[in-house]
Amino acid sequence: MKNLELLSQIALTFIKSNDFDFKIKNSLDKIGNYFQVSRIYIFLDNEEGTTTSNIYEWCNDGIVPQIDELQNIPHEMAPSWKNFFLEEGSVYYEDVEDLPSDIADILKPQGILSIVVTPLYIEGKKYGFIGFDECEEKKKWSETDKRLLETILSIIATAYKRQFMQRKINAANNNFESLFNTIEDLMVIGDKQGKILYANNAVIDKLGYSSKELHKMSMIELHPLEKREEASGIFKSIFSGEQDYCPLEFQSKNKEYIPMETRTWFGMWDDQECLFCLSKDLRKEQEALQKFIKLFESNPVLMAISDLNNGKIIKVNRAVTDKLGYSKDEIIGEMGMELKIIVDPEKRQQIAEKISILKRIKDFELQVRCKNGEILHGLLSGEVIEIQGKRLFLLIIVDISEHVLLIKKIEEQKNKLQNIIEGTRLGTWEWEIQTSKMVINERFTEILGYTVEELMPVNIETWIKYTHLDDLKKSYDSLKRHFSKESEYYTAEFRMKHKNGDWIWILSKGKVIEWDIEEKPVKMFGTHSDITEKKQLEEKIKEVSIRDSLTNIYNRRHIFERLEFLFLEFLRNKTYFTVSIIDIDYFKSINDRYGHQVGDFILKEFTQIIKKNIRQYDLFGRYGGEEFILVFCDINKEEAKLMIERILDIIRNYEFRYHENKIKFTFSCGISECTEIDKDKISVEKIIEKADKRLYRAKDMGRNKVVISD
Repeated sequence: MKNLELLSQIALTFIKSNDFDFKIKNSLDKIGNYFQVSRIYIFLDNEEGTTTSNIYEWCNDGIVPQIDELQNIPHEMAPSWKNFFLEEGSVYYEDVEDLPSDIADILKPQGILSIVVTPLYIEGKKYGFIGFDECEEKKKWSETDKRLLETILSIIATAYKRQFMQRKINAANNNFESLFNTIEDLMVIGDKQGKILYANNAVIDKLGYSSKELHKMSMIELHPLEKREEASGIFKSIFSGEQDYCPLEFQSKNKEYIPMETRTWFGMWDDQECLFCLSKDLRKEQEALQKFIKLFESNPVLMAISDLNNGKIIKVNRAVTDKLGYSKDEIIGEMGMELKIIVDPEKRQQIAEKISILKRIKDFELQVRCKNGEILHGLLSGEVIEIQGKRLFLLIIVDISEHVLLIKKIEEQKNKLQNIIEGTRLGTWEWEIQTSKMVINERFTEILGYTVEELMPVNIETWIKYTHLDDLKKSYDSLKRHFSKESEYYTAEFRMKHKNGDWIWILSKGKVIEWDIEEKPVKMFGTHSDITEKKQLEEKIKEVSIRDSLTNIYNRRHIFERLEFLFLEFLRNKTYFTVSIIDIDYFKSINDRYGHQVGDFILKEFTQIIKKNIRQYDLFGRYGGEEFILVFCDINKEEAKLMIERILDIIRNYEFRYHENKIKFTFSCGISECTEIDKDKISVEKIIEKADKRLYRAKDMGRNKVVISD
């Protein structure tokens, strides 16, 4: 009867108590006192099944605990255990000396005389084992005791199974709730009566209600009072399956209206059918839309928006009417590709086809006819955009008329240069590679300002002697590639010392004309041509490409390239820099009052004043229209502010004169410092964005100011 009483007590322990540790420890205590053994313990394996650790231990009076010493024991220390569990299930040994040596060597130092070890299986998988040690005397276990132990083990295994399953359930619930709480959108779950059952952290953060307050509310109460009747009708349609969308705004606890876009679906929550509502906060989208409209209107690039479905133009910016001379009424409502603005009908057709198929177009060169007949050269680009859920097509035409004219002039210069090159005799050389001897013609030496006699005897060392040390590696690398047959020809550009002391640029071309039986080069023939003139010309082209055509300061692309370099230097060496965005106040009124010629004059004069008042190595460029960008290296934003305010003071007191016109104006400025952005978010765009926001803050504060903080 005692064994039945023991089983009853253990079973009641696992039923009544919620504390798993208490269940196990209380059960081990009852089992130990019943069997009067020295020690009882439970070992659990790690997830990989490679090690095992003592996690629970009961010891009789006078028995030394071993739990701290028996952690992370590798199974490979006693491989015989595995065979015992597989073949015999449980291990009952009255004398540990009868066990295999790998097991006995572990048990004997602990003073163990007899042992029982039974594996702990859960759903067919071994998770560990329960052991009974006897250290006082050798103990023999009866068949009745063995059956009782197996029954007890079954109870403990069942308890462990419940514990493991509960952990999995808790983990799944935690993961589910964590997912809801990490998304930025508002998640609300309600029952069929509309009562709120769950709301994620985004709801609490954005609406200001506590979790307790939300659980007392209905989903209708999230909307403003005057919208609740409309919301009620929408929710009826949602519950009837007629719609799954609600466009109504929410109202926070402090009465703030928040524009929302809510999608709904049905699902299960806590074993009941519920309505899931995912609401997106549209405030950022609306702010972005306002900013887009502002940028669209003020952008100097020609921009238009058309309906993606029918191709009709629905909006154009001011640059379109200003540059092309058409009124908005003459353009809006018309089919974009049917307008005669694009000169070439064939190109109109190509554009229409590209947009129809690809839904985008990039840098398509075309000619645009103004209302007065003037022809502009432009680059057309277009992308699909989405504004408040509606798909539209944004068209942009960049005026490259000046660029085309410049390219034409450059092409003319290239043609002239080509004619000169073709009419010029080339220097020739013949090189016996294995002996280093060279044969050159008169033109070769003439290019360097010498006669053939002055350079004799000529060999490869003569070439090296007159070549700039910094350029030799390029020549060697090209030769190496040609000798290994990676390239068909040898080609290199390098500097050579002229007789008059000048360095001249040489274009050297050649080819091996004889190889030995081991495929090693024997003889090589080539030419030299003086490309010094071409190299000056390239520098001029490079200079033109990085300058703004009106003000002759750096253009936006070049400034951004330099900023990327400064940004990388900051990341590597912590060399900081500041960015200033400057905008002429009320520049449009100057253009409107005096005309664009006066506006261009103002921009050029303005840039000259700034250039005179900054350091030579500061970066100054045109950001767009009447906006300019200044980049200061090695000074902080406070120091930059002092420099800009000094310039602003000059401008305030300066009188710009164009013929009889006397014009005065001010400017606004926003400044940011690269060290202000969080390390994990920093980028050139973030630094410029901060300066741009401060510029707009300066405007909002009345203009004629420099702002360096938010």
